[in-house]
Amino acid sequence: MRISLISAAVCCALFSAYGANAAPLTVEQRLALLEARLNHAEQEAGEAKRRAQQAELRTSAAEQRAAAAEKQVQTLSQRTDATEQKQQAADKQLAKTRLTDGFEFNAYARSGMLVNSHGKGARGGPGSRRPVRSTVTPTLAVSAMRKITTWSSASAKK
Repeated sequence: MRISLISAAVCCALFSAYGANAAPLTVEQRLALLEARLNHAEQEAGEAKRRAQQAELRTSAAEQRAAAAEKQVQTLSQRTDATEQKQQAADKQLAKTRLTDGFEFNAYARSGMLVNSHGKGARGGPGSRRPVRSTVTPTLAVSAMRKITTWSSASAKK
């Protein structure tokens, strides 16, 4: 803040008039004023020291929290790195495999018509209550059954 010429002149006029009207202080009065100033300065110094100690305590607590946060960040980054490595390994393994690897499809197919005892179409399949005979009787299956029965009866005789 700059002191203007007018404010400087006003200050000089006021203080010089005060000093002219004031009675000179004795040595004891001066010592009392000096002692009061000294006590006031000591109080301010003590308060400043107390504030400095509190600031140091807060600083050390903040440093401890920062160190704990750094450890936590390191732990989390290590866990993240490990998870990323596992994910990359799984992605590589998945890229090597094909969708058809290890998949096998087996089925049994049979064709024919379902006919009832009157020779007409009948209902069939799971859940039907009436017995239905099929027109399809594979001759190979019948001959295979005959061979099995004859072979088993022949081996039973021996």
